Amino acid sequence: MRIPILRSIALVVLSAATLAAQPFATGFKAPTEIAFTRHGHLLVVEAGNGPNTGRLSIVDRISTQRRTLIDGLPSGIHGVTPPSPSGPSGVVLHGGVLYLTIGTGDSVQPGPLPGTEAPNPTPSSPLLSSLLAMRTSRPLELTAGDFLLEPSHHGRLDAGEILTLSNGAGEEMEIRLVADFPNFTPEPRPDFAQNVRLSNPFGVAALGQTLFVVDASQNLISRVDAVSGAYTTLTTFAKLQNPTPVGPPVIDAVPDSIRVRGNALLVTLLSGFPFPAGVAEVRTVDITTGVNERLVGGLTSAIDVVSLGQSPTSPLLVAEFSVAQMQGQPGRVRLVGPGRTPVTIAEGLITPTGIAVDEQSGEIFVSHIGPGIVTRIQAASLIPLGTPRAILPAVASTAGGFGSRFRTSLQISNPYSFAISGKVVFHPAGIEGQSTDPSVSYELDPFETRVWNDVVAATGASGLGSADVITTAGDAPALLAQVFDDASASSPSLWMPAVSPASALVGGSRGLLITPSDPDADRFNVGIRSLESGVVLEITVYDHSGAMVRSSSLSHPPNYFVQMPFEALTGGPAPPDGAVVFSVVSGSAIVYGSAASNDGTGITMQVATPAMD
Repeated sequence: MRIPILRSIALVVLSAATLAAQPFATGFKAPTEIAFTRHGHLLVVEAGNGPNTGRLSIVDRISTQRRTLIDGLPSGIHGVTPPSPSGPSGVVLHGGVLYLTIGTGDSVQPGPLPGTEAPNPTPSSPLLSSLLAMRTSRPLELTAGDFLLEPSHHGRLDAGEILTLSNGAGEEMEIRLVADFPNFTPEPRPDFAQNVRLSNPFGVAALGQTLFVVDASQNLISRVDAVSGAYTTLTTFAKLQNPTPVGPPVIDAVPDSIRVRGNALLVTLLSGFPFPAGVAEVRTVDITTGVNERLVGGLTSAIDVVSLGQSPTSPLLVAEFSVAQMQGQPGRVRLVGPGRTPVTIAEGLITPTGIAVDEQSGEIFVSHIGPGIVTRIQAASLIPLGTPRAILPAVASTAGGFGSRFRTSLQISNPYSFAISGKVVFHPAGIEGQSTDPSVSYELDPFETRVWNDVVAATGASGLGSADVITTAGDAPALLAQVFDDASASSPSLWMPAVSPASALVGGSRGLLITPSDPDADRFNVGIRSLESGVVLEITVYDHSGAMVRSSSLSHPPNYFVQMPFEALTGGPAPPDGAVVFSVVSGSAIVYGSAASNDGTGITMQVATPAMD
């Protein structure tokens, strides 16, 4: 495919879909890709609307307001029919540095014959078909932005100078040219010997000091040293068979999106003219050998991919630019994977070009190059959700024995100098967690604290369960939770720790709880909260001398919580000063023990921490 992959198609109204894509932010100049900042806000790459009008914007997830990070980036109008904007195309934030690909722009122009192209002797910028690196003096969430790359800066960057830009707020941005790819390569034709094939860097991924740049027109991936800028070709993509009578028998692969997953790269192939249905693919590429192979086929005009998880079997979200480009039809987002029946998440999308997925909240953000907007899809009901930021293993709003009424108060505070938002989700005991479980949202200004005296009731629920803290903007807040009996001022309370999922017991590890010294005087309960993969546990009880007393096993589905007396869990009473060992066969879980004195004078809690031989 010799032209930029972004062609204008007829704009349509967002149609009824499995899930609706709602407008989230507007005012963009041909947005091509989106990514998250470190704290969950949106970076939007904009190809521009004329010479050197490329732009990077930041969208606040809370206010939905757009602000310019940098303007004046290299861009141009590629002179095909119809003319298409081309400039900033792909971005990755890695180690505090923004790496940005710049597309072909107007580096070539139409040749004298249909389907031919020739070098443009006066391109808009010497930085077309390149890779730039940028670093701001303040975190992206805090920077005022409004940096401007002046026309005179382009030549200085191309000459190898590292520029430091300033804005009116006293902030700085360092910008440098990492790699300058050829604008085109010769591709002579019998009827036009000067014909060329343009370059079109369209996406970038990072792993350590290595960057991987995908070129949608050269059909290759370059491996780039982030420091020296030296680059080599990692792999090329062969042409695809054209199953239709329209166009040539084989068509370009057009690789246009690239992501790192484990020790491999995920790459979408858009496919070239006539963009036949079912020919586009997602391919995996070995980062060492460059060997590439089909992972998912049967797609149409695939333009971006996100893996929901980092395992080779994790499902994928794929954006398809159009379900029928030649007929000007809209695109869609689908959940796909090897051996998995595709599920349409949203359809009727106007020229979607990039997606970003918040696996905690289930929100999918889509950039639309034609109308210049970003939309949001609330997809928690259809996609597997990721691990929460923090878990309160047990929370309650319920009546207890002897006239007690147990409640859980929660103080939640923002430790950052920017606003954060999220929600607390209550998972009732005894059933698998669902995307529809009740929740209460929070939005906190810098250093603001909010208090719920009964956090379970605040979600609209009651009973015993566990709670997840989900962030949508910013990192996890500071938490302080207390379980207490509000029917008696003299009853002891329990401070419930917020546990990071990284501290959970995982497959191959084990955790230990110590039983009370006097089980007749202290009631001993055990709580288990599985994480998103469920859990299979082997439980072994030992007396104080280390002699095994009994063993049992259990399994729980994902995001399942249960608390029960020790006797009911293990099939017998707790030995004094004994130990109960939880060995994880598969999955992961948080396990805790709580001992409450029968005379109401005290309560203790312990969380089993992972250990391995």
